[in-house]
Amino acid sequence: MFLPVFIGMMRKLYTIIPLTIVVCSCTLFYPACRHDDSILTIMTWNVENLFDDINNGTEYHDFIPGEENWTAEDFHGKMASLSEAIRQIKKGGPDILLLQEIENENVLNIFADTYLKGMSYNHRIFSKEEYQAAGTAVLSRIPMDAVYTHISDKT
Repeated sequence: MFLPVFIGMMRKLYTIIPLTIVVCSCTLFYPACRHDDSILTIMTWNVENLFDDINNGTEYHDFIPGEENWTAEDFHGKMASLSEAIRQIKKGGPDILLLQEIENENVLNIFADTYLKGMSYNHRIFSKEEYQAAGTAVLSRIPMDAVYTHISDKT
């Protein structure tokens, strides 16, 4: 049992390490990458189960609103924490924000309109398969002409 888990963790590290090296190299060796507004900034973040405070039947057990594990205060507190971190990335936030594990479009709109207000994320995309509890989202300042969603069952 330990060996398959260890191998899975190593695969994730092999994915994360090269990305970290590229990001650190850009920051260390190319000062223009740090605070130059002419640089396109893209951020991706798995926000880990961002469910709203409305019970619509698609929630994981720990995120059913009104029960002891998930309240409106929890939902709004998580949104506030996430938005604070995003605002610290660069002045005005990243140009394109890719989010994973968003419950629905309502969550995305509350997040953009309330917690990321004034950051000009006027272009929004949300995608989720019917059987899934959470989906993915894009918030962007840059208009998008076309969107294609590809689902893979490979892990």
